Amino acid sequence: MIEIWNVPIVSGIDDIVDLLRVELSSQKVNLLRDTKNTFDNVMVTCIAHGDGVEKHPSCGISTIRKSDGNGGHYPAGTVHCFTCGYTVDLPTFISNCFGHNDRGYNGFKWLTSNFVNLAIEKRKPLDIKLSREQEVKEVEFVSEEELSKYRFTHPYMYHRKLTDEVIDYFDVGYDKETDSLTFPVHDIHGNTLFIQRRGVSKKTFMNADHAEKGSTLYGYYQVLQNLSWIKELIICESPIDALTCWTRRRPAVATLGVALTKEQIKLLQRLPITKFIEGFDRDRAGRTAAEKLKKRLGNTKLIYTVDWGDTKDWNLLTDEQWETLQPTIL
Repeated sequence: MIEIWNVPIVSGIDDIVDLLRVELSSQKVNLLRDTKNTFDNVMVTCIAHGDGVEKHPSCGISTIRKSDGNGGHYPAGTVHCFTCGYTVDLPTFISNCFGHNDRGYNGFKWLTSNFVNLAIEKRKPLDIKLSREQEVKEVEFVSEEELSKYRFTHPYMYHRKLTDEVIDYFDVGYDKETDSLTFPVHDIHGNTLFIQRRGVSKKTFMNADHAEKGSTLYGYYQVLQNLSWIKELIICESPIDALTCWTRRRPAVATLGVALTKEQIKLLQRLPITKFIEGFDRDRAGRTAAEKLKKRLGNTKLIYTVDWGDTKDWNLLTDEQWETLQPTIL
């Protein structure tokens, strides 16, 4: 087993290359014509030179974690051509094979679709009791039938400056029984984990009893679907704030609270986006969250902040403020 972008992949590099060759061939893509297994690499014909049709494979995909000779390491799945120097990670290589220049988004999606989802579906449930009160539980997703109950619009959506396009894309709804807006929260595959509700007549947030809001980020799935054009990402607290940013074509995710968890940090680390803009509320808790973001991701990402002046949050910014918004390094 190897890890790609912190996600366990259950098959070896040779199995991944075999399936990749089959799919490329089925699409009449003339790449990876020849392969050869060595001790620590799967050698393939390089896609970056010679129009991908060189006589002998010169590009190695590492099957183990290796040292770079300077005290550093590069992970299993690193692709390096010993002839032309082409070097990328496995998701980017797969994306390039299919003609995408998207920093590995489509490649990662292809990997998880073929070597994560299928394995999880076939895995037998474990009948192990961890304690007298705790058992292994299967994840129960919110059904389409349940979601369809809330597909109504409410004037409060437009009062908070949401557009029809954003409402539809994020499946924002209205629950008549609780007089609240509904925000479906997805996992990385688009399954609805739970619904967060925001009261209309008064500011109250409600989650399902089983909701583990610290395990995901609101809007993360939609970010994955748009990686080809996203250059920077805003991180804020509430779904309303995140959706406000999307209405301005400024992609954002929400932490669903001010506490930034380890799981959420890992999700942000996996993204092939280098510029993050902290957009937490301008109170003590929000400042703490911003500093934590800087501390945990500052070595690998560029963390920016914005000056709202006297404005409280994203949803209250004027058109002029949006047009003149200038992030500065935190």
